[in-house]
Amino acid sequence: MEKSSRRESPSLRLKCQFERVEVLPLQEYEALSYFVRDEYKSVCRMLERSLPVRAKEELARELVSVLHGAADAAEDALAELVVEEVSPSSPASDRHLAFRANTITTKAVEAYLKLVGGRYLQATLQSVVRGILSSEDVDLEVDPARVQDPEALRKNQADLLTAVKQVRKEGNCFFCCKHSTRCENSLTCDNNVFSN
Repeated sequence: MEKSSRRESPSLRLKCQFERVEVLPLQEYEALSYFVRDEYKSVCRMLERSLPVRAKEELARELVSVLHGAADAAEDALAELVVEEVSPSSPASDRHLAFRANTITTKAVEAYLKLVGGRYLQATLQSVVRGILSSEDVDLEVDPARVQDPEALRKNQADLLTAVKQVRKEGNCFFCCKHSTRCENSLTCDNNVFSN
């Protein structure tokens, strides 16, 4: 076969999949919602060994969503799932793999932490982190390979330590002020809930 003198045009192959999802009115899902809230442990037990990891993630995310929407039942349900998973009588119990295995329980805990943890971090730390990052005279680089001047490195280390203390104090204050009325102002709060 002779080579063609003209070049072939580039081509692109696409693989597409059409998916159609019908969403019914909320009241149509009431029975399913009650079932999930009442039988979540047996559902997790039944599906644990048969689902691939990605399906476990999706199931866990939806389970947490349903339970969180049901009068914040997610915390109690997750606690029960965790206790069941780490109990010595559980067939999946391996204390060395607690919260590291790809189980529905582990994925549900991850989903819950993302759900509530993100809001908590934004509420507590967003303003202080923005303030630190917007400060023009603060450099937080502490890698000696990147900062050649020893004096600048010491200043950066001191700046980083100050920033960490500021973030920690803000987080401590949010925790103690939200759960008690011991202080009024996060900038002057000395209630160190998580003392050294």
